[in-house]
Amino acid sequence: MVLTGLGVALIIPLLSGAAVQGLSLAQLATGSSVVQALRQFASVLGVALTVLLLGDGVLTAASFAPIFGIMLVGGLAVSAISAGLPQVVVPARKEGASDYEPVV
Repeated sequence: MVLTGLGVALIIPLLSGAAVQGLSLAQLATGSSVVQALRQFASVLGVALTVLLLGDGVLTAASFAPIFGIMLVGGLAVSAISAGLPQVVVPARKEGASDYEPVV
């Protein structure tokens, strides 16, 4: 569980930054809000799914093995899908450009 927590703590800032990297400063607040709202929703959905799958019995560490398996498969699937995505290089902002001009 410590390893899972450490992995989540290391990946969340990277995902948040990657999700809004192509947005202009005018769109940054809204884009960041949408990303964080979806992240919170997914967290709640994950907890609800865990409770649904584990049921209402006595829980031991072994009870969580299927959940960790689902997390592992999901993480590997996302990694495989994202490996095929093209890399987007955002050019540097021109000197003297307005903060509200998109960086395209």
